[in-house]
Amino acid sequence: MNVSTTGRLASAGVLCFAAAFAQTPGAISGQFVVAEEGFTVSGQAVAALSLLTFSGSGSVSGRQYSQGAIRDVQGVYTSGVAGFGSLVLNVTGPGGEGDSATSAAAYRVIVAPGGDIAAVRVDPGSSSTARIVAAGPLTARGAYLLNQRPSSRKFVRVALLTFDGTGSVSGIQVIDTQSGAAESNIAGSVAAMSDGFQTLSLASSITSENGDAETAREEYVVLNTSNELFAIASAPGPAQLLVLER
Repeated sequence: MNVSTTGRLASAGVLCFAAAFAQTPGAISGQFVVAEEGFTVSGQAVAALSLLTFSGSGSVSGRQYSQGAIRDVQGVYTSGVAGFGSLVLNVTGPGGEGDSATSAAAYRVIVAPGGDIAAVRVDPGSSSTARIVAAGPLTARGAYLLNQRPSSRKFVRVALLTFDGTGSVSGIQVIDTQSGAAESNIAGSVAAMSDGFQTLSLASSITSENGDAETAREEYVVLNTSNELFAIASAPGPAQLLVLER
C-alpha cells in the first residue's frame, strides 16, 4: 500500500472523481468518500474530507470535515451528452464568528469512458483537487504505507502503520527534519466519531531542533475506503490531506 497526497494542483483547480459515473444523474448511487485539497485565491492551503451519499436520481447529501468542524452538505449532480456534467455542493456549518454559514462550490465535469470524472471548480474563491472513492468498512484493518510530501522544508516522512481492527495502531517511520533523519516507532489508536468519521491519534519519539528527545503527538480525522485511508490533521496548522494506501 502506498500513501500519497493529492498534490497536483492546477491553477484552474481540477477535481478528480474516482467513481462509477455514466451519462445520467442516476448512474451513481451509494456512499462515497470525497477527499479534497487545494488553495484559496490568496494562496492559503485548504483541505476537506466528506462522506456523501449519491441518491441515484441527481441529489447528494452528507457531512464534511474541514477547518476543525463537521458541516452539512446538500447538493445536486448531472451528466449530459458528450461526457459533460455538473456538480454543485452547498456546505453549511460554523462561520468565522461562530454563527452558521453556507458556502457553495460549483464544478463542471467531464465523464471519462472508463467511469472516472474530472471536474473544474468554476466558482471564484479556490483552486482544488480531490478524489471521490466508494466508502469502505468503518474499521480499517491491515498495513498502510504513508509517503508524506513536505508541507514545509522542515519535515518529510515515510511511515508504515498497522491497524489491528480493534482500535490499536502501531508502526514505524523515517522522518527528516532540520535536525537530520531519524527512525522511530509509532503507537496510536483509532476511534469512531459521529457520521462515519474517525479520529486517529499517533505518538512517536523525535529529536527537537535543540537536540532534545521529545514525544510528538498527532491528531487526525479520517475516512476509510476499501484500499485507502484519507486523513486531515485536526490540530491547528497548515491544511494537508494525507492518503494512506494498502
